[in-house]
Amino acid sequence: MAEQKKTTKKTSGRRAEAAPPDAHHGGHEHDPSDPCQHQGGHDHATDEACPECFIASRQHHHDFDHFPSDLELADHGVETRVASEPEILRRLTSNRFANQESVDTDMADAITHGVAQLRVGPAVSLASSRIVLQEPWISGLIRYLGSFRRVRRDHRLLDKAQRQTFNNALAALDGNPAWQTLMNYHVGGVYRMHSMHGPVGTQRFLSWHRQYLFQAEQMLRAVEPTITIPYWDYASDGSRPDWVHQPAGVTRPAPGAPGFLPSGAAITTILGRGDYTGFTVDLENNAHNQVHNWCKGTLQNPSTASFDPIFWLLHGNVDRLWAIWQETHDTPGVHAPAITGSDRVLDPWAATITDVDDTAWDLGYLYA
Repeated sequence: MAEQKKTTKKTSGRRAEAAPPDAHHGGHEHDPSDPCQHQGGHDHATDEACPECFIASRQHHHDFDHFPSDLELADHGVETRVASEPEILRRLTSNRFANQESVDTDMADAITHGVAQLRVGPAVSLASSRIVLQEPWISGLIRYLGSFRRVRRDHRLLDKAQRQTFNNALAALDGNPAWQTLMNYHVGGVYRMHSMHGPVGTQRFLSWHRQYLFQAEQMLRAVEPTITIPYWDYASDGSRPDWVHQPAGVTRPAPGAPGFLPSGAAITTILGRGDYTGFTVDLENNAHNQVHNWCKGTLQNPSTASFDPIFWLLHGNVDRLWAIWQETHDTPGVHAPAITGSDRVLDPWAATITDVDDTAWDLGYLYA
């Protein structure tokens, strides 16, 4: 996927729709034209720092109080059948970034491939010996090479000092308005990022959350530049990573029973799906939703899950699995989200699905 890309820049507007009764807050009516009485009189049609108003002014679909199963989605008219075409099953240990030797080989291969496809401007001045590199090739290569210094790792590999650095950054963002707004983006499914939000949500699930994690990591790195979000490989690690900073108001009751988390065999089957829709549906339903529910507490409700920082580790693993699948599934039209037009814009950001297609080339990070 390290190929020349054309970046589409669009400005995405919010979807302004009539606010339904707020089922989460006593059933009262929210009027977007009136000031919000319970949050100091601010305008709840524009203030995303108030979760109650944010839900009420933007919500336009049914909202679950947990992450639904495929049967529950089917009851609400969401198709969840997965493709069954044969594909060579890939195991997690096949990740080409698993060890330093393969990382070094990949870097050399990337440089060789890049030089072979070097693009120059239409006018090359031999007198000045000046070659103009065309965008976005060179910026992509810079991000790719930089990604070898921005590696997301299994949280179990972090030592005590690294864990403390990560937690210090999280704690420093507690109460930060920008961080609060970022967490609120997941409230109410306003931006259609799950299958429970309809067919567009199915197709946007992976891309939207990749951008979401990237934005969170950018904010954390503004506090501590060495930080990357670790991931929780719940198929091989059946313990919730409770060492992660727990903000005030976040609840973490005892998690579910053993055996409820997806198994390694289940992950291998998911990675064997041959088309994007089959893969993302299987991954979301069978290696994401039940993980949230198994965690219970704040993580179990889609409209509160992002307030628990374990959310980032959970979704780091979802993103990692997609990155592994992408390594051998890169046929346009088959292995990419099947949506067009403005639905490709990952609102509330201007980035599109194309802008987050490749973790290294587009965003500058890798998984180990």
